[in-house]
Amino acid sequence: MAKRSFESMTKELEDILNELESGQLKLDEMLKLYSRGMELTAKCRSRLADAKVMVEKTQAAEESPVE
Repeated sequence: MAKRSFESMTKELEDILNELESGQLKLDEMLKLYSRGMELTAKCRSRLADAKVMVEKTQAAEESPVE
């Protein structure tokens, strides 16, 4: 299975938020969406942490003197 893009996950999170805020859902549906939203949030945070590490490594490599 292909890795989903960060942008597609944040779009799904926006959609979930809109549905939850609509007030049109039953409690079971709300809980299911909330759970999915928390799962996506964890994945997005992990992806951001990975990106931060990559940027820090790139910056460190650019700052280190060439031998």
